[in-house]
Amino acid sequence: MEHDVKKAAPVDARFVRAKGLQYLDFLQKLHQRTKPEWYLEIGTNRGRSLSFVTCASVAIDPRFKLEEPAQGKKPLLLLLQETSDAGFASDTLRRLDPRFDIAFLDGMHKFEYLLRDLINAEKLMAKGGLVFMHDTSPLRSAMTGREPMRDGGWTGDVWKMLPILAEFRPDLKVDHLDCRATGLCMVRGAWGQSDALERNYDAILARYIDMTIDEFGVETYFAAHPHVSSVAFLDSL
Repeated sequence: MEHDVKKAAPVDARFVRAKGLQYLDFLQKLHQRTKPEWYLEIGTNRGRSLSFVTCASVAIDPRFKLEEPAQGKKPLLLLLQETSDAGFASDTLRRLDPRFDIAFLDGMHKFEYLLRDLINAEKLMAKGGLVFMHDTSPLRSAMTGREPMRDGGWTGDVWKMLPILAEFRPDLKVDHLDCRATGLCMVRGAWGQSDALERNYDAILARYIDMTIDEFGVETYFAAHPHVSSVAFLDSL
């Protein structure tokens, strides 16, 4: 779900500001360099993150508000206007049976939704595919609550995905990219090799549902999951 963080919004000194490429610029450059065959997007909203994609694509959003051209040069575009849970369970997607090279997960900003999106997306990822999760680098505690903020700067509690993956999926390569304005988590190795997240879903929810980032420790979080240069990653491709 796209959102804008006001430039004047205060930044808590305990938090580490993401100062790399703007996240849409990063994703566009990534597409240009890797030339994926299939792309998955959860949380399209106005369509900015979908507009520059040129490969076959599946986008899922309960309420599209497209302001950008969606089809473009795509040879195929499937828009599923429903929740991501329903989209992943749909007969349409099952019959299509794509294998995604890039997945961008930016739906509801509550970690349990993102956790399910990752579980479901992994089952459809191509070997070598990249999964990206938005908003893992908040700027202050107020942005990380369980309810949306009026100023549009709500990242929710999706930051919890990094410690969850560190504990339950140590087999994955997880990088916390420094993409402005609120970070981008890149996951490599999520190709359907493990059902650990699905098996432990209830236990994960019980442990994390009421936890705040202050209780977890802001400094602890950023020390365990430091930013990685988005520019350096693109240069490595």
